[in-house]
Amino acid sequence: CPSDGLFAEGSGYLPQHAGDFEAWILQVPEIIRAAIPSCTEASPVFLCGLSMGGYGALRLGAKYPEHFAAISAHSPITKLEEFRHFLALDQANEMFAQQARDWDVLECIKANHDRLPPLRFDCGSDDELCSGNDEFHKSLTHLGIAHTYNRLPGGHDWSYWHENLPRSLSFFTHILSNA
Repeated sequence: CPSDGLFAEGSGYLPQHAGDFEAWILQVPEIIRAAIPSCTEASPVFLCGLSMGGYGALRLGAKYPEHFAAISAHSPITKLEEFRHFLALDQANEMFAQQARDWDVLECIKANHDRLPPLRFDCGSDDELCSGNDEFHKSLTHLGIAHTYNRLPGGHDWSYWHENLPRSLSFFTHILSNA
């Protein structure tokens, strides 16, 4: 996911009073197709993000599965209350006041489980979001929803993301080679 312009501390690509970040992300493939003639409507689109962007990738990929060939996330927020780790209290309170049912990643996945593209995510064992990712993995497994989850060494930092981004690229390459 591209940056949300550093809206406050981050938007998670949720619609906010300052803009509809969800709609903006869904327009990115159209912009790329317009800029790169070799990209067509048939070109696969992959969705990947980290931290709040990982939440956005999981939620938007599950909410709009027909738009994406696969979804990957690194250190994703998996429950709304985890936003409180990263947002100022007033921003978190404002965000939760607007909360909609489709903001819950697991609810989006359950609603579209039969249409989901391939899904993977990972989290560092020293990351404050690790227990939430472990629970998310258990929930998906319990529901019989196909996914790949890796609990890896590391924390919630750029070092972890630089080291593990190749996992997403390999995952997407595998999807392309089996298409």
